[in-house]
Amino acid sequence: MGLNPFGKLMDQAKIFQGSLASIKVTGTSGAGMVKVEMDGHYHVLQLTVEDELYQEEKAVVLDLIKAAINDASGKVGQAIKDKMTEIASQFGLPANFKFPF
Repeated sequence: MGLNPFGKLMDQAKIFQGSLASIKVTGTSGAGMVKVEMDGHYHVLQLTVEDELYQEEKAVVLDLIKAAINDASGKVGQAIKDKMTEIASQFGLPANFKFPF
């Protein structure tokens, strides 16, 4: 006997959870002088700061790093939302369906 629709949805959710690491985004700030690569688990994979930025005050550098991290976080959130919408549409659920995970 096949899985019920909820069981299929939960299987898809497990696949989705496993695919979060494959999401890769890059957040930037300071006209690209700071770049942060982040995965779908919001883990920072790489941080790049252009050498000339180190001539600035420490507070400026830190603000640009925070801005790049926030930019990357927003992009991860959007990528996750897009993936969830895709999954919901496969099951005929509304795009704004709230998954229980």
